[in-house]
Amino acid sequence: MLDREEEIKEIVRACAEDTNLRRIVFQIDEMSEDQRSSFELKMMNYFLGKNSNDDLQIYKFFKLILDPSVRNEVISKIKEGKT
Repeated sequence: MLDREEEIKEIVRACAEDTNLRRIVFQIDEMSEDQRSSFELKMMNYFLGKNSNDDLQIYKFFKLILDPSVRNEVISKIKEGKT
């Protein structure tokens, strides 16, 4: 199991390779707190009962990106070009 620092590095690497993923990270960052809360609730409802490996990876990504400290670190590293 990856520790938080490794998870952040993995997200930054993925964002370097995938412009859509990078766009999602920045769009979530631009949301108001109410919008993020609503998005998190919708995401949790969507993934409830999903158990494929892909679904679990996507859920984990969103949970991490919705955490402000993780999101800020990911965005900082993306802007610095650290992959």
